[in-house]
Amino acid sequence: MDLYCDAPAPEAEDLLRQADRAAALIAGHMGLAVPACRPRVYVFDSSWAMYVYLAEHCPQQKSSRAACFETSAGYALALVRRRDREQTLQSLRHETTHWILASRYSDLPRWIDEGLAQYFEAGEPFGKVHEEKLDQLRSLLEENRPLLEPLVTMPSDRNPTSEEYAAAWGLTYFLIKHPRFGLERIKDYMSSARSGPKARATFVDVFGCAPRELEIPLRLHLGAK
Repeated sequence: MDLYCDAPAPEAEDLLRQADRAAALIAGHMGLAVPACRPRVYVFDSSWAMYVYLAEHCPQQKSSRAACFETSAGYALALVRRRDREQTLQSLRHETTHWILASRYSDLPRWIDEGLAQYFEAGEPFGKVHEEKLDQLRSLLEENRPLLEPLVTMPSDRNPTSEEYAAAWGLTYFLIKHPRFGLERIKDYMSSARSGPKARATFVDVFGCAPRELEIPLRLHLGAK
């Protein structure tokens, strides 16, 4: 990756190593090749500095905590350097996942794009429980209201709510871990799914059930964690 960062040289070099490492590990875990086109990674010292940059280069994401978007020169990743190094790396892994997926798949349903980004942002070993999302999702599931049907058909141009982010992580985590599904089935889904209402029909074709049919198994699965 090509890194643009105002941090002291040793810290910038460490971030660059971590960015390249994250790309290799995430792509390898998914059984994909690292995209040939290197993205530009912008690491800002403040949220305001990133806001100004995004307002000019990607206005639709200017209020985001981090961003991945396509430019005329290729993909760009933007994030803020936090005092807590792990928080910075978490954002880096999240946006790196978006870049890897966007380089291979087109018009992905928002839930799986964000679900996988959160799955990998939690860090190594990949596949561990994202504790923050787990707590939030358990509270949502206790409300016993439809959750997965609207999630799967979410338009790609709408920013998810905090609840939808948690649900996206939970559904993705469940599908990867369940012996009936797994990561290869998810890759089959991403190869043919498109965002919006049609994403539901593809979900049924690939996973063999409607999203609503996984509400109870998801609740049981996460309740055991």
